[in-house]
Amino acid sequence: MTANPPFCPLSSALNPRDLIPPFELPAVNRSGAVQSWQYKQRKHLVIFFFPGLSCPACCQLLLDFARQYSRYQSVETEILAISSGSLERLQDWLAQAPVPFPVLHDGEGRVLRRYIGPVEEPLPVGLFVCDRFGELYTQTIAADANDLPSEPEIRDWAGFIDMRCPECFPPEW
Repeated sequence: MTANPPFCPLSSALNPRDLIPPFELPAVNRSGAVQSWQYKQRKHLVIFFFPGLSCPACCQLLLDFARQYSRYQSVETEILAISSGSLERLQDWLAQAPVPFPVLHDGEGRVLRRYIGPVEEPLPVGLFVCDRFGELYTQTIAADANDLPSEPEIRDWAGFIDMRCPECFPPEW
């Protein structure tokens, strides 16, 4: 009988080149819901999972994304920020610090768990960058947002994905 592998809270259910799981979540700063697949074949995605506003580094990353949003748009990339924290607190914060990209609410962390697998409280932070077809290029899952790539590194990934072209990408040697 084979033993189950040990539980690793910072592992991922996804591997590079996998297709990201589709999801639909209610938007906090827009009306209605947002579906990940509404961007398919149109925009690359940066998906940022954060546990809520009690994480100062998460708030800072959201503000950094907002400041650089036009640069993400210039490389055909949308940012989807997904919080599992208090909806009311998130609404209040967004009223004071509006952001131009969709902020979604995943109150029970169901979508997060589809991306990283089983996890216990406190929920980790996660960053996933994928192309316009939903193919995952890079991911980072961490217990603390300070362990995520910096905003310029994330923007570099978005730019790399945008310039990548199967017809003009260097051949594998």
